[in-house]
Amino acid sequence: MNLTPGTTLNRGKYILDTQIGTGFFSLTYRATSKSGQIVVVKTLAENLCQHPDFNQFQQQFLGLAERLRRCQHPHLVSVLDYFEEAGHPYLVMEYIPGQTLGQIIQTQVLSERQAWKYIHQIGDALSHLHQFGLLHRDIKPQNIILRQDSDYVVLCELGITCELTPGIMQTHASLLSSGYLPPEQYVSEYQRTKATDIYALAATFYCLLTGYPPLPVPVRKVLQAGGSEHLFPTNAQQSPLKLSPEAMQAIRCGLELAADQRPQTVEAWLALIPLPKILKKPRNTSQPKSEYSHPQSNSTPTALPRRPKKPKASKAFAWKLLLKKLPLKALLMTGAIAASAGLGFGFALRFNSPDTPGSTILHTEQSFPPRSDWPVSEPSL
Repeated sequence: MNLTPGTTLNRGKYILDTQIGTGFFSLTYRATSKSGQIVVVKTLAENLCQHPDFNQFQQQFLGLAERLRRCQHPHLVSVLDYFEEAGHPYLVMEYIPGQTLGQIIQTQVLSERQAWKYIHQIGDALSHLHQFGLLHRDIKPQNIILRQDSDYVVLCELGITCELTPGIMQTHASLLSSGYLPPEQYVSEYQRTKATDIYALAATFYCLLTGYPPLPVPVRKVLQAGGSEHLFPTNAQQSPLKLSPEAMQAIRCGLELAADQRPQTVEAWLALIPLPKILKKPRNTSQPKSEYSHPQSNSTPTALPRRPKKPKASKAFAWKLLLKKLPLKALLMTGAIAASAGLGFGFALRFNSPDTPGSTILHTEQSFPPRSDWPVSEPSL
């Protein structure tokens, strides 16, 4: 199969530019559509074309392409077209400019908050893929692209050629990056389920935080047989201490060797790290707001409305209200005390009449200052 730059496909609809990927099962090219859109074209590699079961592979390839075309998600690469030409199947996908997460972590690992944000986006796409009855089978940082000039990641390389035949599954597993494969992808007889992708998702999460994947399954099994439960490379033993307990718990649960011991859905695994705790808005308000964080307005807060003032009650109404609230016994007791005081004072005045004024406190002496100019009225005739 001779696919050189300038080759046209599907009756001139696509013009190949350059080859951007060479895999054991597939070849990937960048191309330009008739409308000027840059796309990615994928086809089966030559070794599969020479295989006795090539016709079966071709039908499986096109069947998966049809299902993937109906599976659209903002964090999943879109399948735009598929066709067959000159006895070879082709798959056309959108071209996504940007760096892979594998390239980004070569210079600096991600913070837990940022890594979890990207993993949550990929988890949403993966859950959508599972709802269509499809598995990815090849999740790793090298297959996740950060869209240029954005904070959104896209899951690419849908593993469409991973399981075209069980006879080459074990060979394929040995070619993939070590550390991301669960045990069931090393043995063709083992069933692959949603938990298969969850293992790779947990391994990818760990790699984004540390810069390297967990130990490969064969190494883990050897260590386990010797009584060790190491998940990570020897030089990474200090790294897990820097992660939150929730992140470590999620990683360990997702990397269980037994598939039935892992969370069985992506949602169940994502729930091991609560979003509000990891994706909460940072204190520095100058940082961009996460779309997972709770929305907060940057505008000036509106003053709370004042409570309306209650109209002032009249004094008579206030006394009535007070009298209603006072107990009856208290009113009677107060009245009795006031009456007793009045009677006692009256009797004291009545029976204590001294001859000289001022002799008691009840008979205060009253006098006027001496004056010679008191007005005297003339007697009238």
